[in-house]
Amino acid sequence: MIIYSAKHYEIGRPNENVEHLLSYLKQFSDIKFTSHLVSIDNLDTIENDSENYILISSTSIMALVNLNLFIQALRKKFGKIKCKVVVGGAAYYFLNDADVLKYYPEITHICVGKGEEVLKAIIEQNLPSGVYRAEDFNRVSAYTLCPEYPVEGVVMINFRDSRCSWNKCVFCHQATKCVYPSKNAQDVANEVMYYMDQFGYKLYYFFDNETKPEMLTEFLEILYNRGYIKKFRPQFYVLGLRVDSNIESLRSILKKCPKGTIYGIALGIEFYNQEILDRYKKGITTEQIDKALKFFPKFGTKNDVYLLFGLPTVTNKHIKDQEDFIKKSYPLVSLYKPSYFLLSDGVEIKNRKDDFKIKELDYNYTVQDFFRYSNEIPPIRTNYIDFLSWDDDLNKYASRDETFLKYLTIYKKFSRVGANIRLLFLKDKTHRLFSKIRPDAYFDIF
Repeated sequence: MIIYSAKHYEIGRPNENVEHLLSYLKQFSDIKFTSHLVSIDNLDTIENDSENYILISSTSIMALVNLNLFIQALRKKFGKIKCKVVVGGAAYYFLNDADVLKYYPEITHICVGKGEEVLKAIIEQNLPSGVYRAEDFNRVSAYTLCPEYPVEGVVMINFRDSRCSWNKCVFCHQATKCVYPSKNAQDVANEVMYYMDQFGYKLYYFFDNETKPEMLTEFLEILYNRGYIKKFRPQFYVLGLRVDSNIESLRSILKKCPKGTIYGIALGIEFYNQEILDRYKKGITTEQIDKALKFFPKFGTKNDVYLLFGLPTVTNKHIKDQEDFIKKSYPLVSLYKPSYFLLSDGVEIKNRKDDFKIKELDYNYTVQDFFRYSNEIPPIRTNYIDFLSWDDDLNKYASRDETFLKYLTIYKKFSRVGANIRLLFLKDKTHRLFSKIRPDAYFDIF
């Protein structure tokens, strides 16, 4: 049996999820297999046989372009694709499964959620074609990358899971329950020391949505005391750290480590206005935001700030507070990463439409809406729903485009406020206006 993995890049970085899945199979399955990395340029290496598998990972809407191109190339090369085609990745949380299988009948299995145990079961038990969710399978066991499946630079690591234990923000969608093992500081330190000793890896990315500062401190203390910080000079990016956590507990170890040991931190701030933070149950204060942003730069850590534009009930006054926050925090922040709110099943707002003055429309955005300038992307439905929201400033129910226009001043004034793939569904007129104001951000999101 041969397992082929499709190689592609997403926003400049290689998608290396499959390397993790293959490492897991090697360590926890008795199935004998060989594996090969394939791309559109070397499809001749594929043995088109029903005993073999092709794995394709897509972690974002952007990655669906790669999926489409790869399957189109397979069709052109083989006509009928006999290999089992298994797809997965974060993109499938928001795609309509039936539509994916309708437009890509070559796909035999869809994995929603963490794929380690799902792929293992698909292969070991020869599961029939269909859609499989990680929460219906065994919990993932702790594992490390195998030497035969190296990554190109950044190693993904985590303490407990990529889920958030706060789980109270009414705008947030918690897609799945925890399926990864809960690891302590020593467990993760052992992994990182193994990677440094065996591979010489120096860059690591914690993908927990909620990293505890105390756990991070203990982890760094272990590496420091064992001499790994001095010998290898590793650097870590921390995706999720709540500003109301005990950030101060990191001070002692960061003072001992070289500057930039934590080279980046992502802080989920969403909106700098206490009324909005409280209304959406974010559970933090503006004072905590200020304190967190001031803490990290002195240790050579860049602050990346996640914001959320387009929330219902937000007025121009609130947006002015957001703008003033960006202005005062600009010297402390490397990049502002705004997302744009879209309604979907699983968020509390959808169940409280009257409270948030929302009128749900009878339309689910399709993938084609996010690639409006491409005729090749099929109209696969997403779980994002169009809606109107009451706007006190406009004195009417406003569309998503009308709401977005209220944020244009921020984009115009601040070049480090990035764009987001979710903006691609906006209408042509809005796109043209946005492109004049911020052509750099506008083209970056394609």
